[in-house]
Amino acid sequence: SHSHQDRSSHLRNTDLHRHHHRSHLQAYPNSDECMYLKKGTDNRSGRIFCDFLKWSKQDSKALLLKTMKGLTRKNTIIDATAGFGKDSLILSSLTERLTLIERTPWVFSLLEEGIGKCKREIRSLQGVKLIRADSKKYLNDLNEKPDAIYLDPMFEKVSKSKAKKNLQALRELTKSTKGEELLKISLTKAANRVVVKRHKKSRYLSGLKPTFSLSGRVIRYDVYSVQLS
Repeated sequence: SHSHQDRSSHLRNTDLHRHHHRSHLQAYPNSDECMYLKKGTDNRSGRIFCDFLKWSKQDSKALLLKTMKGLTRKNTIIDATAGFGKDSLILSSLTERLTLIERTPWVFSLLEEGIGKCKREIRSLQGVKLIRADSKKYLNDLNEKPDAIYLDPMFEKVSKSKAKKNLQALRELTKSTKGEELLKISLTKAANRVVVKRHKKSRYLSGLKPTFSLSGRVIRYDVYSVQLS
């Protein structure tokens, strides 16, 4: 496998050096040899990386866990929009069979790096499968149905000033996934349920009314139960 430096330079040469409003993203190995990204070149710009250890200590998991109620550790879950993996970490505590799909090369590299570094400390990450692919194509090609599919189409209407820096960088530097299409495919591919993360005030994705919703202060989870025909 490549050293961190090799991977950083490979990343820099491929997908990272993108200009966006006179800023760019660059990969740097940090002091303990973890790769991170920085938007822009000024020092005020924070580091962006998959901080699984920090996230594992946060206590904002309950709502997402409730959406998966009834599933066991042997059930399969696909997180079709993995991003930086914050929600994936919560899902990994539920099942030994979690697959993360991420298509953007630099986000995938951060995920791979973050999971690889934290596997010892966070045992639930050990069985996680990480796949670099386009979610729509991956789901379309599935032969076996997963029990649940989780979707987080990025909030369309949150103003930039309110968006957290990681989310903002993701939004600016990745092509937006067509959430509507992804939901339609997921509903045909999930054996039990599809869970969609939304901003609390957002409309239902594709105008499709969920079986039920769970709302927090800022976000809402729409749960679509799939009836087996």
